[in-house]
Amino acid sequence: MKNTTLILLSLFFVTACQLATFTERPGVSRDAFPKDMYGVYMNIEKSNGIKDTHILTVDSTGANIDDPILSKIVNIKDSNNTLSHLGDYHYLNVKDSDSAGNYTYFVYPFEYDSKNLWVYKIILSDKSLKRMAKCGLRPSGKREGEYVMDNMAFKKYVEKYLKKKDAIRFKKIK
Repeated sequence: MKNTTLILLSLFFVTACQLATFTERPGVSRDAFPKDMYGVYMNIEKSNGIKDTHILTVDSTGANIDDPILSKIVNIKDSNNTLSHLGDYHYLNVKDSDSAGNYTYFVYPFEYDSKNLWVYKIILSDKSLKRMAKCGLRPSGKREGEYVMDNMAFKKYVEKYLKKKDAIRFKKIK
């Protein structure tokens, strides 16, 4: 359990300085997860011969995961978290602010079908930076790694370059 928590934390928190952030959240805000997404999902992570299982539940009250740290991220009842939709994807948007009250959004695109849920992260790699520029996303100039949210450019980037093989996959079990 400790190993998986560290890996998941590295994906969401430790690499936060390596994740792209945005000036706004994409698309249209939603108050709840889509009804056809409701269910129980499982992710089995294998690392160094150790398997760890996480259970994610999505229902009318929101999303819950069996890891207390990650539960804070998926909780859309938290005033810093919002859910939005644009094109073929939904987005979990986590608002972060500094001591001066300046804020930015970490955006986690996700998609689902009747059997799976895929959660993506937008990492600041050379390849990703080139792709974002090619799609029309531009740095905000305020912070390193922050981009101005342009819905059409962001939609183009997400739909063209995010691949399921790079996502965290949850398999629907109920």
